[in-house]
Amino acid sequence: YFLCTAQGSGQAVALRVTADRCAFYNCRFLGWQDTLYLHYGKQYLRDCYIEGSVDFIFGNSTALLEHCHIHCKSEGFITAQSRKSSHETTGYLFLRCVITGNGKSSYVYLGRPWGPFGRVVFAYTYMDQCIRQVGWDNWGKSENERSACFYEYRCFGPGCCPQKRVTWARELIDEEADEFLAHSFIDPDVERPWLAQRMGVKIPYFPATEAEKLIKGLVTDPCALVGTPLTGGSIGCEHFDVSYIVITGIGGTSPLIPPRILPSHCTGSSPSLIYGGRIVGLCVSRWREPKVRLVVGRCNRGVVQLSVLNRRTMVLGKVEAGLDSDGEIGEEDGQRKDLPEHGGLNTKEKFKASQLKKRVLSGLAVGIAAGSVVLAGGWVFTTAVSAAVFIGAREYFELVRSHGIAAGMTPPPRYVSQFCSIFCALMPILTLYYGHIDVPASFATFGVAIALLLQRENPRFAQLSSAMFGLFYCGFLPCFWVKLRCNLAVPSLNTGISRVWPILLGGQTHWTVGLVASLISISSVIAADTFAFLGGKAFGRTPLINISPKKTWEGAVVGFIGCIATATILSKILGWPQSLLSLVAFGCLIFFGSLFGDLTESMIKRDAGVKDSGSLIPGHGGVLDRADSYIFTGALAYSFVKVFLPLFGV
Repeated sequence: YFLCTAQGSGQAVALRVTADRCAFYNCRFLGWQDTLYLHYGKQYLRDCYIEGSVDFIFGNSTALLEHCHIHCKSEGFITAQSRKSSHETTGYLFLRCVITGNGKSSYVYLGRPWGPFGRVVFAYTYMDQCIRQVGWDNWGKSENERSACFYEYRCFGPGCCPQKRVTWARELIDEEADEFLAHSFIDPDVERPWLAQRMGVKIPYFPATEAEKLIKGLVTDPCALVGTPLTGGSIGCEHFDVSYIVITGIGGTSPLIPPRILPSHCTGSSPSLIYGGRIVGLCVSRWREPKVRLVVGRCNRGVVQLSVLNRRTMVLGKVEAGLDSDGEIGEEDGQRKDLPEHGGLNTKEKFKASQLKKRVLSGLAVGIAAGSVVLAGGWVFTTAVSAAVFIGAREYFELVRSHGIAAGMTPPPRYVSQFCSIFCALMPILTLYYGHIDVPASFATFGVAIALLLQRENPRFAQLSSAMFGLFYCGFLPCFWVKLRCNLAVPSLNTGISRVWPILLGGQTHWTVGLVASLISISSVIAADTFAFLGGKAFGRTPLINISPKKTWEGAVVGFIGCIATATILSKILGWPQSLLSLVAFGCLIFFGSLFGDLTESMIKRDAGVKDSGSLIPGHGGVLDRADSYIFTGALAYSFVKVFLPLFGV
């Protein structure tokens, strides 16, 4: 082990690692401030115990800490990573680790950026209540919030609070997490790897009788369990493999177990863990009543799902343990697998079912509301478009300020973003009132340019380009839907439903070319998205584009057919347009506008490093996530009707 006993004397390093391609197994790093200095190179730590208080894992190396126990002794910060440029590949990755504290709540941060581009990832990690809800600190420098890369992925425990984390740190999505869930993070050379490609130990089983005693709290001498091998057995009707055990509520603060009994990486006063299928320690805390928690994992197809058994079964979280079918822990080159269900609880299926139900219900609600607004037209339609544009513009400028985009450019100041969002919302109203917005839009863009040039900080072209594109993308383009629905007031003479339409709702004159074209356009976009999704699920093999890996050529073809078919059916029902060739051309424009609108927003989100632009619509994300396919289609549909259809298709 590596020990530094200095306390309260500032920096006191127990170990400094400057060597490249260096690995530590079953080691202890004991200290207070700056315990482990991972200074340079690539390091791999496995089954290690690291304790400290302030910045006790710090430096600018590329390090993977796997199956490690991180113990926070007092107030402070776990990490202080000092990456100095976005071009550096350094960073710390904590994979399947356990973070514990001294029994108190919310007194330690996950980390802070020692360098402006500090990068730290916690994946599949258990976080005790010692972790502050905000999670991360900016080291007193607000500019670090634009560049620091602090991520979490599928962590769990009382200290894991994704919804309460600072806004400039975020949760990774599955596609982004792939690069961090493999040994290639520190060992990228496949042909000449420096890490052993397969490391494993046998996992014996825990006797059912001992497990039942632990659950019922009947063990009178917990110390006797230390060092007990875990042998075969079952709990109830399900077969489990024990992953680790935490026993709290023994009372007192002195070590219960002589350190000589414990393995080298655990002390008697620290929470207990099982590495390699053996109880190695007990947690000492000041609970009034003893509490026993048996954390178990059910092995299925080489993957373990952790759960807590505390008199009754409840799911704590999910951790991929990488178990082979023969009971060995193997790395499988970092490949992830889908997590299984736990003991008949069907957790994953229930979650998917609830998400699907949420998506369907919210989709129906939005669809009915949108249909009513389109039928109403006029100020009702324009006001709804204006509200959606305002929210979408806010989401766009938040994406521009996110890590992925802001790391490579300077975003516009917030007051400029707020002005652009407000003016975008006014554009549809001005379009309805004046019929065009060329003059107001010109003055607005001129004002934005002046504001950017006169700001206190040095102006950047990236600020101007992102602001101008925001005005065009979020404000100018959606105005064509107002032009299409409200300004094309020519009656659709061949629409049969108009003859029986109630007088109180506008009568026959209510059914204009604008209304019919809007209904066909919106329905065709919905059909294109739906059929493309279903076709991709059923037949998708060939990726369409790198921006959106889940989209396939097969899905695009099915979406195109569905779009044309929907437009044709609605054209026959509504009697517009009269020419079949015009209808096919109109359907093609709608499809390609929908497809490239979707891909454009995917490109923005990909650069921003987020899955959704917002969370306004349950199960669907933000307004931009739902409206991306409509942004270009309104302009294309209006231009086609005005320019290419004689007599507006009547």
